[in-house]
Amino acid sequence: MRRRAKTRSIALLKPSEIQDVLRGRLNQLASCTVTREDLRIECPDEGTMRVRKLVHRGAPRPVSKYPSFKLGRVVECESLLEVEFATLLDVGPAIEAFAEQSVVLNYTDGGSHRWHVPDLVVLSKGRIHFVEIKFQRDVDDAVMARTQLLRDRLSSVGASYRLVTEEEIRSGHLLDSARQVLRRGRHNIHEFELRGY
Repeated sequence: MRRRAKTRSIALLKPSEIQDVLRGRLNQLASCTVTREDLRIECPDEGTMRVRKLVHRGAPRPVSKYPSFKLGRVVECESLLEVEFATLLDVGPAIEAFAEQSVVLNYTDGGSHRWHVPDLVVLSKGRIHFVEIKFQRDVDDAVMARTQLLRDRLSSVGASYRLVTEEEIRSGHLLDSARQVLRRGRHNIHEFELRGY
């Protein structure tokens, strides 16, 4: 009879341990791209989750801070859309962890060297997903070409790349439901509320 290795479910980990799992997966991906010319993933320095600092004096645009229930820390977002998407990730049962501005994707496009910092990196079911969030009005041919190029290159190392717009984030009642769940999840249940159970 074969013994199964003892592993802790990611749901039982502390928020800091969850971030370590995400960092470990990102480092694994980065090591897969070290010898490639067409794609290289750069991770942040040890002890940090971001390659770019969003909140600082003199920031060129407004930055929002989202208190993540799942991560146990504040997530820095560049737009309201990023805050809304982080809200959806926070309640998503398949989402193990996520981090903002946490890698630099270096790639070649038609002989030119380019780099890109995706808005979010998501760990779901053990797989890394890079997510770029934009308003539909900002999606042009260059953004679509970059999305397709990165989608193809990242799939070869076992990751994915997605472009998400407000049409997907704000469709239906999902966002309102996520806000309700988080609002209720942040309050303690009083003893008298439990008496009927």
